[in-house]
Amino acid sequence: MAASSSLKKPALVACQTLRQKLRNVSLADALPAQLVAKRSVTGLFCYSEDDSNTKKRTVGADRFRVEWETLTGGELLDKCASQSSDYYYYTTTFKNDGADWWRGAVGDDVVDALPRKTSLWVGGNGSTTQAHYDVADNILGQCVGTKRIRCWAPSSHWTMRPFPDAHPLARKAQIDVEEMPDPDLDVVLEPGDALAIPAFWFHHCEARDLSASINTFFPAAQAKRAAVVFQTPDPGGPLVEALAEFVDDAPAFARKVHATRYAPLEEWYAALRDDAAPPPETQRPRAAPQKDFYRNQAARALDKLRAAGVADVVLAHLLELWGLRRCGDAARLGPLLLGDE
Repeated sequence: MAASSSLKKPALVACQTLRQKLRNVSLADALPAQLVAKRSVTGLFCYSEDDSNTKKRTVGADRFRVEWETLTGGELLDKCASQSSDYYYYTTTFKNDGADWWRGAVGDDVVDALPRKTSLWVGGNGSTTQAHYDVADNILGQCVGTKRIRCWAPSSHWTMRPFPDAHPLARKAQIDVEEMPDPDLDVVLEPGDALAIPAFWFHHCEARDLSASINTFFPAAQAKRAAVVFQTPDPGGPLVEALAEFVDDAPAFARKVHATRYAPLEEWYAALRDDAAPPPETQRPRAAPQKDFYRNQAARALDKLRAAGVADVVLAHLLELWGLRRCGDAARLGPLLLGDE
């Protein structure tokens, strides 16, 4: 099994080799001659695999609406340097030798498990990546300009109200930064600085001027434990009681998932349910071979996840996973979390 990080909380990376490499990044060389950048009037950006599906993307999320603009690399830098009403953001793969860059920051064994992909992020003053969490550990390095990073522990996920798993903006906070609790870490990165961010920690990234950052992900121990939990077979019965083996009050937990993830979007989901075809017959879970084996494995993984403060967010994912397999649609999942089956 590949090595994984045991990073427990965000920390600045003390690696002179990485610091020097970050400072030597040339945007003129890194940016393509022509590119397609995101443009926003709010300055809020969210990475999504489903950017083109604007109908789903903006369910309850109009402030994250973006448009695309074709620019040269030089035009992007000029717009980012002077932006005031329209905000720009651009991301692309940054070609480098990942092992040489990150080995001194995370250790040889973890670097050998890296996917060898590094991403470049470019924006201007006010260009902001909405608070979100990743399911891998992350190193974010600052190359040009400055960027403010605010981080929140996984236990804050009830307050941060992440979008549902089936939403294109899953893992991103639904609330604005002004509504968020005080962060557990608030730091401004300057050129050469790098911040390690553990899996499941929320982070909100705001450029303070023309800014360029790079990041890479690496395997996280907590993510591997979560993967074990996600193999747990659905026990059947009402969804609100499905987690009874893992939490003290399963219906209360299901209602909390609904209140924080689905209730804020109910106006939009109700309209989608009204416009949709009749729901398919509920897919009842089948009996799984080695059911006890998987549940015992999950229980052991959850013990360690609880110690790290990650268990609740992982169990919320598991409950949504079971629900989506039953009904196949996020708009229909909300009522199941309230016992309406």
